[in-house]
Amino acid sequence: MEDGLLIDPTGAPADWSAPPTVGNVRVESRPDGTLEARTRDVTLTVGRSGGGLQSVELFLAALGSCMVGTMLTYARTSGVALDGVRLELEPVLAESRGRVAEVRLWLRVDGEIEPRRVAALRRAAEQCKLHATLEQPVVLSLEVEHGPVV
Repeated sequence: MEDGLLIDPTGAPADWSAPPTVGNVRVESRPDGTLEARTRDVTLTVGRSGGGLQSVELFLAALGSCMVGTMLTYARTSGVALDGVRLELEPVLAESRGRVAEVRLWLRVDGEIEPRRVAALRRAAEQCKLHATLEQPVVLSLEVEHGPVV
């Protein structure tokens, strides 16, 4: 990049450490009508009736966490001191309401930061894995198993 802050094709600093291995997620229905999503030793309740996040909210939380986390890692490894960060995400549903057509994002970065560094922080946030995934078509492969209840 022109400001020299992002120095490899992914925008990551040279000393960027690889993220931990991503775990598979299992989602199961519960008798109360909610869903339970589990990965490693984390369990989330998904659904309206259990007070958990709804699916679109979970999607937005994942995207926002990815973007802010990537930006914070970049800031730490690049020596950018931040006083605070807030990212707000708003889904815009397609007219058919069958999918999210657009995600509107508002990022606030607090601290004494040069404008070129703010621009670099934005680029880092936009290069998180989920943001990058959403910019390209994703192949979804669903296999269905059927058998007796065990």
